[in-house]
Amino acid sequence: AQVLVSRDGGKEWETRAAPRPLVDLEISPDDPKLWIATTRDGVYISRDEGGTWRAIDPTPNSYLAWPARDKLYRHDPGGPMMLSTNAGESWEQVGDTGGEPQALEAAGPETLYAILIDGSVKKSADGGRTWTDHVKPPA
Repeated sequence: AQVLVSRDGGKEWETRAAPRPLVDLEISPDDPKLWIATTRDGVYISRDEGGTWRAIDPTPNSYLAWPARDKLYRHDPGGPMMLSTNAGESWEQVGDTGGEPQALEAAGPETLYAILIDGSVKKSADGGRTWTDHVKPPA
């Protein structure tokens, strides 16, 4: 489990050890040294660009989006949408997509797209509190 880091546009790479094989990884929009990673064992934080890691939550297989300093979102298995306003130190459930996550993307601090394992895409315009169908897979 590793992460490759480039400081020169991809000409040279440094290898960093990941805490476990990664499910997802987000870097703080305000501090490039602050990383949050999810794995099959839970959620981890690094404050030194992946040099060292500390477990911060036992929830496995989550997906992340970090569009603003105080808006770190986590989509958990089964559908819960979690929000951290303090870089992952604590989490609050703000909504539920009703499906199994496959990816999470932010188009802004309040606009989220949750890609579910069944191929559907849900959209939230209120920070994950409510969700509408954006794309439905063919029946």
